[in-house]
Amino acid sequence: MEERSGSFLPELPYTNRGVIRQKEELSALIGWCQITVKEVPLEAVIEDVLRIPLELMTVTGYEKGIAGHEVVAIFDNIKVLKPTGNAQYQGFQILMSGKGCRNYENFLQLNEETWFDFLNRVCQYHINFPRIDLAIDDRKPYLSIPDLIVRTKEGLLSSKLREIDFHDSGELKEEVFQSKGGSLYLGSSASNLRLVFYEKGYEQNKKYGTELDENWNRYELRFRQEMAVSVVQELLRYRDIEMWQDWQWKC
Repeated sequence: MEERSGSFLPELPYTNRGVIRQKEELSALIGWCQITVKEVPLEAVIEDVLRIPLELMTVTGYEKGIAGHEVVAIFDNIKVLKPTGNAQYQGFQILMSGKGCRNYENFLQLNEETWFDFLNRVCQYHINFPRIDLAIDDRKPYLSIPDLIVRTKEGLLSSKLREIDFHDSGELKEEVFQSKGGSLYLGSSASNLRLVFYEKGYEQNKKYGTELDENWNRYELRFRQEMAVSVVQELLRYRDIEMWQDWQWKC
């Protein structure tokens, strides 16, 4: 494949192509998408599964990726990985982080597709979903993450997810602690379901130096393995992010 820069794709208006549902200051989106596609050659993963023009992908020459995989092709934050070591299987893994999902929505728009179209196409192959995240961006915000952390410390949080963790960075001003980016985790990082509440505006400011948005929270539901597969099946069944109101959550 010919090596090309990701700049060949024109910048398009933001859209999440079919999975977003907005209500006042709330919006829902896919925050992470990780798919194992077996018994399909690399070119087919790019052109037929992702429907990204082959000439736009950069062949990396096998760069280090996530555990047990190495990156073999990339466009911005959309990555295709090959298994190595103990993770050997015939196929590839598609990995889109949050930014990768936003990048991919440009291709969905160019192809006149939605996330539902993409997920439905993916499910026609021999695949697995190691992880998929659904997220809510809260721009009001309706919840105070520092207050949730305080109540967790006081033992006022009840959850069937046994492992609970939190992180709260900040500073003292006139003997009063002021949060500068809190996070609350329900469930372990290795579990099939993990809920994460964090102050997204602070995270973006620290990571990328963007202008601080103190009124931006994100609430993530991180699904893995069998639960991730079930979530995709439900998304395709309802084709509506509001399906979650019909689920009986036990956390």
